[in-house]
Amino acid sequence: MKNSVFLFLLLFTFGMYQANAHDPLTSKIELHGTYDQGAVLRIFLTQVQVHRTLESEHPYASFDDKKMYEQMVISYLKDHINIKADDVILQLNSGAIKLGSHETLVVFDIKNYPERVKKLDVTIDAFEQSGQQQTVFWWYTPSEKSKFVLSHRNNFQAFFEIGKKPYANQLPKAYSGFFDTKSIVLLFTAILCVLCFVFLYVSKVRMKPLMR
Repeated sequence: MKNSVFLFLLLFTFGMYQANAHDPLTSKIELHGTYDQGAVLRIFLTQVQVHRTLESEHPYASFDDKKMYEQMVISYLKDHINIKADDVILQLNSGAIKLGSHETLVVFDIKNYPERVKKLDVTIDAFEQSGQQQTVFWWYTPSEKSKFVLSHRNNFQAFFEIGKKPYANQLPKAYSGFFDTKSIVLLFTAILCVLCFVFLYVSKVRMKPLMR
C-alpha cells in the first residue's frame, strides 16, 4: 500500500514539473548586434502562444490563408516591440517567419542599429494579455552578452548598458502578481516532496517494532 501511495505522489510531482517545463507562456528574443553592419532580431515563440493571441486579436478572422496568418504575426510583433539603442528607435525590417507545429521563429533585419551601441531601452509587451507572460530577452554584442526576463513584475521593460548588469524598475509584488502559475506549481511540488519524505520516515519508524 505504501509503495502505491509513494509511486502516485512521485508520478504526480513529475507530471506537475513536466507541465510547468513546457510553459507556452514563455518566449525568447535575441538581439544580435554588430559594430557597423546593423543587427538581427530573432524571436522564438510557441505556436500555442501565437495562435491564442491571434484569435484574441482577430476574433472574426479566418486563418486558412497561410500568408495572411504570417503577416498577422509579423504585424502584431512590430506593434508590441519597442527597442531604443542609444536613444535611436530601432526599425524592424524584412520580417521572415517560419511556422512550426510547436515553435515559431520570426526574424527581423535592423538596418538603423547604431555603431558601437552602449545602451538599450527595451519594452516588449507582446502576449502580455495572458497575465503570466515571460519574455527572456538576450542582447548579443561583439564584446559581451546579457539577458533579462521581462514580465508584469517590471512592466515588460528593461535597461541594458555595456559593462553593467541589466536592470528594471520592479513593480510592487502585490501589483505584479507574485503568486503566478509557476510559483504555485513550484510551491505545490515542494510540499509534495516533503510529504513523501515524511510518509517514508513514518512508515520506517512504524516498521521497526514489527521487525524485532
